[in-house]
Amino acid sequence: MSDRIKAEFPAPDPSGPVPVRAPAVHRNRTALIKGRFMMAAVSSVALCALMGLLYLFGLMPAAVASSGAVLIMGSVLLFYLVFRSRFNEKARDPSMTLPMTTAAVLCVLYVMLGSSAARDTFVSFFGLILLFAVFRFSTRTLLLQSGLMLLGYAGVIFAAWRAGVPGADHAPDIARWLTLAIALPLFALIGGEIMAGRRTAMQRLRASEERFRRLTALSSDWYWEQDQDLRFTTLSPGLETKAGIAPWRLIGKTLPEITTAPFHADWHVHQEASAARLPFAHVEFQASDDSGALRWLSLSGEPLFDADQRFLGYYGTGRDITARKAVEARIHFQAHHDALTGLANRMLLIDRLEHAMAQADSDGHALWVLFVDLDRFKRINDSLGHKAGDAVLKSVAQRMQAQLRPADTIARLGGDEFVLVLPDWPAGSLSLGLVQRMMDAVRAPYAANGNAILISCSVGIAVYPGDASTAELLVERADVAMYRAKEAGRNSAHFYKAEMNALAMNRLRMESDLRSALQTNEFVLHYQPQMDLDSGRIVGVEALLRWQHMRPGLRQPAEFIGVAEEIGLIVPIGDWVLNQACLQAVAWQRAGLPPMHMAVNLSARQFAQPGLVAAVSAALERSGLQPSLLEIEITESMMMTDVEQAVATLADLKRLGVRVAVDDFGTGHSSLYYLKRFPIDVLKIDRSFVRDIVSDADDAAIVAAIISLAHSLDMTVVAEGVEHADQLIYLARCGCDTMQGYMISPPMRAEALDPLLVDAPAEAGVRGRLRA
Repeated sequence: MSDRIKAEFPAPDPSGPVPVRAPAVHRNRTALIKGRFMMAAVSSVALCALMGLLYLFGLMPAAVASSGAVLIMGSVLLFYLVFRSRFNEKARDPSMTLPMTTAAVLCVLYVMLGSSAARDTFVSFFGLILLFAVFRFSTRTLLLQSGLMLLGYAGVIFAAWRAGVPGADHAPDIARWLTLAIALPLFALIGGEIMAGRRTAMQRLRASEERFRRLTALSSDWYWEQDQDLRFTTLSPGLETKAGIAPWRLIGKTLPEITTAPFHADWHVHQEASAARLPFAHVEFQASDDSGALRWLSLSGEPLFDADQRFLGYYGTGRDITARKAVEARIHFQAHHDALTGLANRMLLIDRLEHAMAQADSDGHALWVLFVDLDRFKRINDSLGHKAGDAVLKSVAQRMQAQLRPADTIARLGGDEFVLVLPDWPAGSLSLGLVQRMMDAVRAPYAANGNAILISCSVGIAVYPGDASTAELLVERADVAMYRAKEAGRNSAHFYKAEMNALAMNRLRMESDLRSALQTNEFVLHYQPQMDLDSGRIVGVEALLRWQHMRPGLRQPAEFIGVAEEIGLIVPIGDWVLNQACLQAVAWQRAGLPPMHMAVNLSARQFAQPGLVAAVSAALERSGLQPSLLEIEITESMMMTDVEQAVATLADLKRLGVRVAVDDFGTGHSSLYYLKRFPIDVLKIDRSFVRDIVSDADDAAIVAAIISLAHSLDMTVVAEGVEHADQLIYLARCGCDTMQGYMISPPMRAEALDPLLVDAPAEAGVRGRLRA
């Protein structure tokens, strides 16, 4: 490191505070003032030395030499005291060059007055003094100094002539004066104008440099230079103000020596450009700032050559790009990660899965892809809100991640779907035990809004390389296996099997066909009559949905209702059923049949819709059906999902005048307390209890208890699935009000049921015959 560099950027004392360095411009100005003062002082001392030599050679009297030296040194001492006390700092010329020059001229004139040898010797000093002044003063000042010299020299010549020294020849003095009278003004004019132009150019250069410094300060860049060995020699202060790195830390070092992290990918391009002495741009690297934090820096530079094309180094600009890199990293993270859980998203999952597959091919080990779906997660969002649901999702993600190994990958595809990539490394480390531990971790209770939530998950597993050859297909087949786990009862894990593809294709085909079934009028209603056990008359029918598919034929609700629920078609299908059933009830009345109750089943999603009551009202208004003849059937589980909402919805239905029936009673989880709160008109005993009432004493007791309970709550009882006379007789003896089942009629199309409704017997009912 050169002395100049050390002087400009001194290393701090590690044991003491970091020195505060004055700006370079201020340091250079102070040095310049001192230099000018010293030049003037040295010139004055040189005059004294010359007078001493003249005295020693006998060319100057001792009195003149000593007095002249005293005057010159006295003036120098006086100016030094002024300079040392800093009285000169506010002066227009802090170096005091002009007063020192004027004092020197006066001292020279004094000495010339006392010695002819001094006049012959010192007259040349007028030119030297004026030459010195040319670099400092304007043309006007130079002319004034020239006039002072000429006037003083003329006064010396006149004084010598008046002194009348015998034999003195004044002609040489006059000749020298005339020469000076012509030369000094010309020199002042020409030299002054030349130096004025030079000073103007220097001022423009300084102004340009100042503009450059200001522009650099306003921009985010700083300036740097390197020598032939690519070591930094110059760094502008912007490096410290903008990047927090003191320039002295980098002076004398090469770029690799200041880098604290691996270079960016374009580092090799920069090396090749530097070796070829070519320009380079945007070389990115990381370096530690003065606090130890990593900063991202970018350099752009061009080579510098002398007149003979010899390489001198590089110069260019640098920029702190830490903020930009942070934004880029954030954008990259957001593009490849899930915003809620911070897990990998689908894009990053496929990338990591492809890498894991390539590694599995290389090492010869297997790979499992797990598709995880939370069971009945929608209930959490619907009952507790999406904020609670999001909290559960984040907890699920954390629990699953805690069960994984460092080499495993977990991603969230959206909603409550997660995908795990588990390599079998070391070989044999994968097992269903690992999957079960993950499922157990998910199943542990969660706290949300003061509630303890229990949730399970269904897992589908696809194995590489056996089940698929691409990342996308592996995920798809794990998804197929997960649906098989759902269908098998949830809270289980299933491996993918080839036959699942056929099931998945059938499901996809069913979804597609369902979406068009409403438009193509493929849905039909079958009606099953309900008989009053006292009168033996048909007092109502239950509308049952069927799908008249073109290829497989008539399909039962169990085959497609679940799919319709999942894809969101159950609501428009339910509305269609409601409207068609009401229209059919009115059509039978217009045909002359007595009024009958029309029972219509609601799905869980349809019952939870905010517009249910409005839809029922619109169907009644559209058809003209009397509200009391419409019977809305719901299940126990539908009521218990949200008790308060169910009570409000049923109350609104009751205000319309429709009847409310609880279907499949006895198979749900309702309590007697809640049963009392619901405005229910009808209880329907599930066929599973009716089937064995003759042979099973427990079923018989349950049916009798349900009938008694319903009557005590002023409800009508309907028994479903009656197929034999002994079942009918037992129900009649227990006081059951109404029955439906194959003993009377299976569900049929309206036109097929018409003869039965018209020809229904008018004799006494079952109980009447039993009494008889």
